Amino acid sequence: MQIQTGIKKRGRLILLYGSPGIGKTTLASTAPEPLFIDLENGTDEIDVARLSVKTADDFIEALRVAYKSDYKTIVIDSATALERRLSDQICTERKIKSLARAGYGAGFQDLKDAWQKLLTPIEAIQLTGRNVILIGHSKVRSVNDTVLGDAYDRTEIDVHKDSVQTLVSASDIILLMREEMTLKEDNNRTRAFGSGQRAIYTADSPSFLAKTRVKLPPVIKLKDDNFWSTHVI
Repeated sequence: MQIQTGIKKRGRLILLYGSPGIGKTTLASTAPEPLFIDLENGTDEIDVARLSVKTADDFIEALRVAYKSDYKTIVIDSATALERRLSDQICTERKIKSLARAGYGAGFQDLKDAWQKLLTPIEAIQLTGRNVILIGHSKVRSVNDTVLGDAYDRTEIDVHKDSVQTLVSASDIILLMREEMTLKEDNNRTRAFGSGQRAIYTADSPSFLAKTRVKLPPVIKLKDDNFWSTHVI
């Protein structure tokens, strides 16, 4: 075993999520020389290089092609659609209609294992020095905080709860893309209104999931097409 020193060069796994139509795919298309692994036809109206994927096996083959390619950024669009493909494959193999039918949580354990296996070829791409952007849709989960004795809503990526933890552990950066909200008084009540300005949120909070292993401001307003070169890559 040899002691290593200095900074280890490897690409980052970046999880970019938000509500449908907010502009996640368009933002990812501005990353350096992107190749999309497209699972839901999200790039049809964007002039980018793509690999169209229909099944979980197709996705594995797409990762092999992406690994051998010269593209600088590999974009997976989306994690939410990919999980549906993984679930379909597990259900077919187990001859069940849904993961819950497997009993004793076995179907969801299979799903967690499937995600873990996919992270190995994804990491292989990262080790070539290239970044992987994993796009996801958002969902709102109700949280009952037993410590604070409070209940609140939390925005997270739209995959199974065990998959969320797997992706959080693997990701170097988790970015929430959403419209900035402003608070205004309306009929003696405080309400949130959209500002029309999209922003990226990088710091975790009780109300949403985010994470960064690099130094980033907690909120980044999207004003131009230089987001990746200026802030992340």
